[in-house]
Amino acid sequence: MASTSSKSFALLAAVLAVFLGCRLVSTKVWPVSFILPGLPAFPSDGIEGINGMIEKIGEFDLVGPESLITSKHEGSEFMFAALGDGRVVRLAENPKRGGMIQWETVVRTGAEPSGPEAPKCGSGGPTDTTDTERICGRPLGLLVVKRHTVDPDFAGSSDEDSLVVADACKGLLLVTGIYGNAAKLHVMATRAQSDKGDYSFHLLNAVVQAPDGSLYFTETSQQFSRRRIFHAVFDGHATGRLLRYQASSGNVEVVADKIYMPNGITLSHDKKSLLIVAGGENLRDSLEKQ
Repeated sequence: MASTSSKSFALLAAVLAVFLGCRLVSTKVWPVSFILPGLPAFPSDGIEGINGMIEKIGEFDLVGPESLITSKHEGSEFMFAALGDGRVVRLAENPKRGGMIQWETVVRTGAEPSGPEAPKCGSGGPTDTTDTERICGRPLGLLVVKRHTVDPDFAGSSDEDSLVVADACKGLLLVTGIYGNAAKLHVMATRAQSDKGDYSFHLLNAVVQAPDGSLYFTETSQQFSRRRIFHAVFDGHATGRLLRYQASSGNVEVVADKIYMPNGITLSHDKKSLLIVAGGENLRDSLEKQ
């Protein structure tokens, strides 16, 4: 009886292995061994007494907010948010309504799906089950910059602000006219100079500007789109990249590749290094050597 049970279990395991293998082939996941580093101790000093008011803003309209940045213009303060339905919105207090936060769409990085039965942008949730992000756009990283530092053809005021957007599907974008009602969307890059002509960025994520005006941004995966981000996690292959855009040439170059899921990026306090969150570790890349 025990022998029969063992054989049945072995057969079941074999069938399950074949099934999982077929599923992995269909998802293009080829797992490799990857061990995450241990977590650091979480600081507890000084956080016990934190309290305050929490206000929920934009429920049911500000869908899947990702990045949130602040800026000042003509004495007023603004916030910009990147949303899961492809919109970038501008938020500000309305003093005429008791300081209530109001918002309006600055731009959508893609387009609304066409057709009477087409799903709405953002209706697919965090995993984009409706597969609309490639149409609607999926802005992730946001950065307010002086337009003249990234647009070599711009001859206007040196004080004009613009938004740089790292869109998971549409590439590196520039939004001008961000404080008015006539914002314009410009495509800065959809691939690196060394990439093949038929390649386009798969999953841009975050962007930061170095002191010399260069834009550094992360591409989390060259194989999987954002809606398949968990496939990239399970796959384990390091296909992410650190990229640099220089306005003088208008080109994107690869600074580093074979990084496991690079995500957030920022400058160090002395502005001499890039700090990158990649998978389960933090990386530092010196700007002085570039």
